[in-house]
Amino acid sequence: MRDAFRELVSGWTLVHDVEVLGDRLEEVAAWAKSNGPLLEDETATIEVMVRTQVVWGIQRGDFEPYFPRDTDPELIFNLKTAT
Repeated sequence: MRDAFRELVSGWTLVHDVEVLGDRLEEVAAWAKSNGPLLEDETATIEVMVRTQVVWGIQRGDFEPYFPRDTDPELIFNLKTAT
């Protein structure tokens, strides 16, 4: 993981806020766009961040009626993305 990337993502788990996490992801996307392809561990970090944002959004009710607020986070976290 490159130092600049690590600085951008450092501490993201300390704030439980969908919008703050979204802002952080936007910063990472801008950085990635100007710094070439992501390394494997950087990609994995972003994947966890995105999945976490989705779980938090579900818990907040952002996806109702498709996913109720009480949907098991384990179920959501383990969903496979469509390719």
